[in-house]
Amino acid sequence: MITVFTRTPIIFTTDEEAIKTCLKIIGYPRKQDLGIILIKNTLKLDEMYVSEKIWQIIKNNEKIVCEKYFQKLDFDNRGKLKLNL
Repeated sequence: MITVFTRTPIIFTTDEEAIKTCLKIIGYPRKQDLGIILIKNTLKLDEMYVSEKIWQIIKNNEKIVCEKYFQKLDFDNRGKLKLNL
């Protein structure tokens, strides 16, 4: 008997639905404990949004530069993330 595991990406209608589902899966952590990394293009990993929690971990790395300050994760009335990455 051969067991095959596959990983199929889950597709959501909106950014808000995707993020809220992820938070639900991990048990709604407190905001100060939440580490988020948002990557616009995984083929270009030199630019990304990181939460304050992640920034505290990586900020002393001399290869990492902060180009913008933290923004609140907010959604428009269609559930699209209002964050310029």
